[in-house]
Amino acid sequence: MAVPRRLAALCAALVVVLALGATAAFAATPPPRISVTEQIFADYAVDGSIDGSYSAQDLDRALDIARDSGTSFGAFASAVSDKYDRDILGLDVSGPATADDGSLLPVPSAPGERDQPPWPFLALTALAAALVLTGAGSSIYRRARR
Repeated sequence: MAVPRRLAALCAALVVVLALGATAAFAATPPPRISVTEQIFADYAVDGSIDGSYSAQDLDRALDIARDSGTSFGAFASAVSDKYDRDILGLDVSGPATADDGSLLPVPSAPGERDQPPWPFLALTALAAALVLTGAGSSIYRRARR
Protein backbone atom coordinates (compact mmCIF):
# COMPACT_ATOMS: atom_id res chain seq x y z
CA MET A 1 0.00 0.00 0.00
CA ALA A 2 2.93 2.35 0.58
CA VAL A 3 4.21 1.88 -2.95
CA PRO A 4 0.98 3.03 -4.70
CA ARG A 5 0.79 6.10 -2.44
CA ARG A 6 4.38 6.99 -3.22
CA LEU A 7 3.75 6.41 -6.93
CA ALA A 8 0.62 8.60 -6.85
CA ALA A 9 2.45 11.35 -4.94
CA LEU A 10 5.35 11.17 -7.40
CA CYS A 11 2.96 11.42 -10.38
CA ALA A 12 1.13 14.38 -8.78
CA ALA A 13 4.45 16.14 -8.10
CA LEU A 14 5.53 15.44 -11.68
CA VAL A 15 2.28 16.93 -13.04
CA VAL A 16 2.72 20.04 -10.85
CA VAL A 17 6.34 20.50 -11.97
CA LEU A 18 5.35 20.10 -15.65
CA ALA A 19 2.50 22.59 -15.25
CA LEU A 20 4.81 25.13 -13.61
CA GLY A 21 7.42 24.58 -16.33
CA ALA A 22 4.86 25.05 -19.10
CA THR A 23 3.56 28.23 -17.45
CA ALA A 24 7.11 29.59 -17.14
CA ALA A 25 7.83 28.70 -20.77
CA PHE A 26 4.72 30.52 -22.04
CA ALA A 27 5.46 33.52 -19.85
CA ALA A 28 9.05 33.73 -21.11
CA THR A 29 7.97 33.67 -24.78
CA PRO A 30 7.94 37.26 -26.09
CA PRO A 31 4.71 38.43 -27.69
CA PRO A 32 4.68 38.41 -31.47
CA ARG A 33 6.27 41.58 -32.84
CA ILE A 34 4.37 43.54 -35.47
CA SER A 35 6.24 45.21 -38.29
CA VAL A 36 6.62 48.96 -38.68
CA THR A 37 4.28 48.87 -41.67
CA GLU A 38 1.59 47.24 -39.54
CA GLN A 39 2.19 49.90 -36.87
CA ILE A 40 1.63 52.62 -39.51
CA PHE A 41 -1.61 50.99 -40.66
CA ALA A 42 -2.75 50.63 -37.04
CA ASP A 43 -1.90 54.28 -36.37
CA TYR A 44 -3.92 55.33 -39.42
CA ALA A 45 -6.84 53.08 -38.47
CA VAL A 46 -7.25 54.78 -35.08
CA ASP A 47 -8.18 58.28 -36.24
CA GLY A 48 -7.47 58.55 -39.96
CA SER A 49 -4.11 60.29 -39.51
CA ILE A 50 -0.55 59.13 -38.92
CA ASP A 51 0.75 60.57 -35.66
CA GLY A 52 3.72 58.36 -34.77
CA SER A 53 7.36 58.88 -35.68
CA TYR A 54 8.24 56.86 -38.77
CA SER A 55 11.02 57.11 -41.33
CA ALA A 56 10.35 58.09 -44.94
CA GLN A 57 11.31 54.60 -46.12
CA ASP A 58 8.75 53.01 -43.77
CA LEU A 59 6.05 55.39 -45.01
CA ASP A 60 6.97 54.65 -48.64
CA ARG A 61 6.79 50.91 -47.98
CA ALA A 62 3.36 51.26 -46.36
CA LEU A 63 2.23 53.44 -49.27
CA ASP A 64 3.36 50.80 -51.79
CA ILE A 65 1.50 48.06 -49.91
CA ALA A 66 -1.64 50.20 -49.76
CA ARG A 67 -1.35 50.98 -53.48
CA ASP A 68 -1.10 47.27 -54.28
CA SER A 69 -4.11 46.39 -52.12
CA GLY A 70 -6.27 49.07 -53.76
CA THR A 71 -8.66 49.57 -50.85
CA SER A 72 -9.12 53.23 -49.84
CA PHE A 73 -5.70 54.12 -51.19
CA GLY A 74 -6.56 57.81 -51.73
CA ALA A 75 -7.36 58.52 -48.10
CA PHE A 76 -4.26 56.70 -46.87
CA ALA A 77 -2.09 58.46 -49.46
CA SER A 78 -3.34 61.87 -48.28
CA ALA A 79 -2.59 60.89 -44.67
CA VAL A 80 0.97 59.93 -45.67
CA SER A 81 1.28 63.20 -47.60
CA ASP A 82 0.15 65.13 -44.51
CA LYS A 83 2.73 63.26 -42.45
CA TYR A 84 5.46 64.20 -44.97
CA ASP A 85 4.33 67.83 -44.89
CA ARG A 86 4.35 67.96 -41.08
CA ASP A 87 7.59 66.14 -40.38
CA ILE A 88 9.79 66.71 -43.41
CA LEU A 89 8.65 70.12 -44.69
CA GLY A 90 7.49 71.50 -41.34
CA LEU A 91 4.17 72.70 -42.73
CA ASP A 92 0.96 73.02 -40.74
CA VAL A 93 -1.70 70.88 -42.39
CA SER A 94 -4.44 71.58 -39.86
CA GLY A 95 -6.45 73.86 -42.16
CA PRO A 96 -6.36 76.85 -44.49
CA ALA A 97 -4.02 79.69 -43.65
CA THR A 98 -5.44 82.89 -42.20
CA ALA A 99 -3.97 86.38 -42.11
CA ASP A 100 -3.20 86.28 -38.37
CA ASP A 101 -1.67 82.80 -38.09
CA GLY A 102 1.78 84.22 -37.31
CA SER A 103 3.20 83.46 -40.74
CA LEU A 104 5.44 85.96 -42.48
CA LEU A 105 4.15 84.93 -45.89
CA PRO A 106 1.18 86.75 -47.43
CA VAL A 107 -2.08 84.89 -47.75
CA PRO A 108 -3.14 84.61 -51.40
CA SER A 109 -6.50 86.14 -52.22
CA ALA A 110 -9.34 84.04 -53.50
CA PRO A 111 -10.47 84.38 -57.12
CA GLY A 112 -12.95 87.21 -57.56
CA GLU A 113 -11.93 88.88 -54.34
CA ARG A 114 -10.01 91.68 -56.08
CA ASP A 115 -11.87 92.41 -59.31
CA GLN A 116 -11.02 96.12 -59.18
CA PRO A 117 -8.22 97.91 -61.06
CA PRO A 118 -4.90 98.29 -59.24
CA TRP A 119 -5.23 102.03 -58.50
CA PRO A 120 -1.79 102.57 -56.89
CA PHE A 121 -0.07 101.00 -59.89
CA LEU A 122 -2.09 103.11 -62.32
CA ALA A 123 -1.29 106.33 -60.41
CA LEU A 124 2.44 105.57 -60.35
CA THR A 125 2.36 104.75 -64.07
CA ALA A 126 0.70 108.10 -64.80
CA LEU A 127 3.35 109.94 -62.75
CA ALA A 128 6.17 108.09 -64.56
CA ALA A 129 4.62 108.95 -67.92
CA ALA A 130 4.39 112.63 -66.90
CA LEU A 131 8.08 112.64 -65.88
CA VAL A 132 9.11 111.05 -69.20
CA LEU A 133 7.08 113.58 -71.18
CA THR A 134 8.44 116.58 -69.28
CA GLY A 135 12.00 115.29 -69.61
CA ALA A 136 11.57 114.70 -73.33
CA GLY A 137 9.85 118.06 -73.77
CA SER A 138 12.60 119.86 -71.90
CA SER A 139 15.25 118.16 -74.01
CA ILE A 140 13.46 119.04 -77.24
CA TYR A 141 12.97 122.65 -76.14
CA ARG A 142 16.67 123.09 -75.22
CA ARG A 143 17.83 121.64 -78.55
CA ALA A 144 15.46 123.83 -80.46
CA ARG A 145 16.70 126.99 -78.65
CA ARG A 146 20.39 126.45 -79.54
